[in-house]
Amino acid sequence: MNIKNGLLERRLVNTYKAGQTQYLDVLLSSEDIIDFISKYYYIGKMIEYDESLIDSVASEKKEVEETKEQLEKSRQNLKTCKDNQKKVEILLENAKVVRNSYINQLTEDELKIAEDIELYQSELDLVEIEILLATMEGVDSQFVGGTFAWPAPGYYTITSSYGMRFHPVIKVYRTHTGMDIGAPMGSYAIAANDGIVTTSTYSNSYGNMIIIDHGGGVTTLYAHGSELLAQVGDIVKRGDAIMKVGSTGWSTGPHLHFEIRINGTTIDPYPYVTSTTGINQ
Repeated sequence: MNIKNGLLERRLVNTYKAGQTQYLDVLLSSEDIIDFISKYYYIGKMIEYDESLIDSVASEKKEVEETKEQLEKSRQNLKTCKDNQKKVEILLENAKVVRNSYINQLTEDELKIAEDIELYQSELDLVEIEILLATMEGVDSQFVGGTFAWPAPGYYTITSSYGMRFHPVIKVYRTHTGMDIGAPMGSYAIAANDGIVTTSTYSNSYGNMIIIDHGGGVTTLYAHGSELLAQVGDIVKRGDAIMKVGSTGWSTGPHLHFEIRINGTTIDPYPYVTSTTGINQ
């Protein structure tokens, strides 16, 4: 850029000193027509060179200006990011102070409830991971098809539906990821459809629970049982007894908690266990 600027400056100075008649004087001093044509050709080339040099310098100058603008924008963006980071740090610190102040004002009972909520959420997070892993294992397989059977034969009272509700144990509003069916202690819970048992374990929140993979990313979950009858790896058929109803985990009485999930996401199970249409996968 500096070299071209220097060349352009010298060309402009020389042209200025020579005056506007420079090219005409050169042409008029031609000895013959051949000399005239030759000088005319070289003068044309010099003019082209001058124009090219001017265009090149102008183009590079424009690029330099654009680069400066981009650098200025980047500098402003960086400043904005730093300012926002400081604001976030202040907000987080304020939130921490407010939270600690709030905790310090809680009674022992309220602290126990807060601890229970945190424990309950951590348990749910673990179950969510387990369900997602089970879903990933069967996502490439084909859904078994067919319709879903009612999971608690002979007992049809819904004590808590799918959706938002006031949790009976931790006393806060949260989403109920399945439906609760009231049934007596020791009654049977059955597999709602054909599948493979991927989980048969105890959870602090769900109590004794079983998860069945039905292929195609479709799983069912049965919880709060008093006894597990099916084990991991068991191939079960629709209607097979897999668990006995109980009140283990976060529960206030004997019932079956039942969920249907598609690719790990819960859906309202009620329409699918009372319909003949089934799930389209």
